[in-house]
Order: sequence, then structure tokens, then C-alpha cells
Amino acid sequence: MESKPTTWIHWPVTLEGQSFASAEELLVGLAEVGRHWPERALQEVEKLVREVDPKLLVRTSGSTGDPKEMEFSIAQAMLSARATAAALGLKAGNRALLALDAEPIGGRMMIVRALGLGLDLSVCAPASIPTRPRAAEIFDFCALVPRQLHALEANDPNRLASFGTLLIGGGPVDPDLEARLAGHPHPIYHTFAMTETLSHFALRQLNVNAAYEALPSVQVSTDEQGRMIIDCPWANEQPLFTQDIIQLTGPNQFIWLGRAGLVINSGGVKIHPEQVEAWLATEFPNQNFALTSEPDPSWGERLVLFLEGDALLDLSNLNPPQPAWVPKRQLLVAEIPKTRTGKPARAELKALLSRMKEGPSTIH
Repeated sequence: MESKPTTWIHWPVTLEGQSFASAEELLVGLAEVGRHWPERALQEVEKLVREVDPKLLVRTSGSTGDPKEMEFSIAQAMLSARATAAALGLKAGNRALLALDAEPIGGRMMIVRALGLGLDLSVCAPASIPTRPRAAEIFDFCALVPRQLHALEANDPNRLASFGTLLIGGGPVDPDLEARLAGHPHPIYHTFAMTETLSHFALRQLNVNAAYEALPSVQVSTDEQGRMIIDCPWANEQPLFTQDIIQLTGPNQFIWLGRAGLVINSGGVKIHPEQVEAWLATEFPNQNFALTSEPDPSWGERLVLFLEGDALLDLSNLNPPQPAWVPKRQLLVAEIPKTRTGKPARAELKALLSRMKEGPSTIH
């Protein structure tokens, strides 16, 4: 896929309500219009406007192995942006707020969407509660990570209501938080994304759908083991064979069950640790934890629960969806190892487990 010089940009570009008719005009005025912006946002806008054929470099999270880097063209990025616009009804002139760090792909894609679709882009620091010099502003479109959504719901619901369509990505949404947002006046979409598809390729509207639905032009299917196969026009691999186990619920609609390589066979029951973690999060909403497994002579494998803090959890009175979901061992650590995107670092958990003695233990 090739891109001609700046032809992907929707001119005039509008930043903070101010229009720029050309690259030269924008580059001259960028420092002033973005005087309250984080430096990374200024740098990313300048790079995308100045370069003839900008590339987007994306690193895998490293949750199950060593991180790797992938390169995407601006043409691929715009295919993704247009599919998102079609799914959400975004139009030129809509006001968009960048409240994410501009360096990771989620923030960069917000800038690409604004420049390529003609959105009026505003920017603020990527704080837990996004704030702007003019507190009463209304935005049509914004992307947040789950911690920002949680902080806004708990501390500034009026600010949260000032955003129109919301995209939530970068991690799971707590089920209790989703339930509390049932009466929210605007649609909130949880994204399904992977590095290989540059950005999200499917969306789930909170409190409306249990399943994700693929974006227009994306096709989702499964192999005989239930692993997801993605036909995504902007991916480097077509089709893209994944290790994600899904349940198809309709045409291009699916429920994510977990990763094939992480399945734990305990007492003959196949367990997806991600599903158990989501269930435990509803039982212990204020506890940070992550699951792994270890060999067991009776069970084959047994669930091991890593906990942050200095006290074990009382698991005796739980009513799990399956009995095998109750962890057989708990270990205390000062901090759960995480990837750059906030996911449990599964390989590090295994290495940590090998250094800890049998029985309730702590490590700092």
C-alpha cells in the first residue's frame, strides 16, 4: 500500500477550533494552537504532517513472550480509521478529544483519525481525570483507557457525560463499572484490538451487547479448535491466524474466551485464566491479582493465584461458574508483573512461580 504526499490528510485541518489550509500554515501555527498540549502530542502531529509517507511502528505487548515490532503504512492506518468512522458515524467537523498518551498506538490513531477524517482535534494531558482549560466543553468523540473511565465515573460524572461516543481500550472493563454505567446518555464501546491489526477491529457497546462485532470490511471466523481467524484489510497478514479462542454468536460477532496457549487443564477441565480473572474481579473488585498454573500430581495442573498485598483471600464461600475455577494456591507479591499495556506478563509469572517455595509465600 502506497501513500502520496499528505493526500491522506483532510484539508483544512482543524485543531482546537482553528483551521489550517496547508501543511506550511499548520506547522507555523502548531506551537501556538497546541501551547497547552503535552509535548508528545505536538511531536506526533508535526511528524504526521511533515513526513511524506509516515510509518506507524507498533510493539506487541509481550504478555506471553518477547515483544516484537511491526510497521504499518499511513494507507493501512486510514483504512482502519475509515472503518471506525463508518461504525460510529463520525463525520468531518466532529469534535474529538485526545486524552491518551500520544506515543502508544491508541493515541497516535486518534491523531490519524482527526487529520485523515477532518475531525476538530483538541488535546489534554493523559491524566486519570482528563481536564481542559475550559471545563464546560462538549466533545463528540473521545478515547479513554479503563482507569480513566473508572475515575471519571467515580469522581466527575458530569465531565464523563460531556463526551459523546466513547472508545475504551487498553484493558478489560470491570463488570461492576459497566453495570453502573447502564444509564449513561451516550454510547460507550469497548474495543477488541491486537498489534497485528494496528488498532481495534471489533467493538462491543457496553450494557447493550455481550459480544463484539467486527468493523465494516472485517471478517471473523474460527478454525476447528475455535481459534479466531481474521480477514482485516489493513493487517499485514491476510488472513490472520490467531491464538484467541472465541465463540461465534452471529455473523462477525463473537465472545472472547481466552488464549489457546494459556489454557489450563485442571482435573480434565479446560480453564481460560482470563475468564477466571474476570470472575474473581467481580468477587474481589479492589484486589490486584493474576493467575497462572503449576503441575499437580492429582489435578494435572492447578490454578495459582498471585496477589498484591499482605493477606490471602478467603475463597471458601465462593460460588464459581465451575468448581475448578477456584485457585488451589495463593502467593503474595509486592507487585504483579505487567506488560507495557497493563496485561499480566504471563511468562514473568511463570518465572516468578519457579522461584517461590511450596505453600503460601511472599516475594518482594
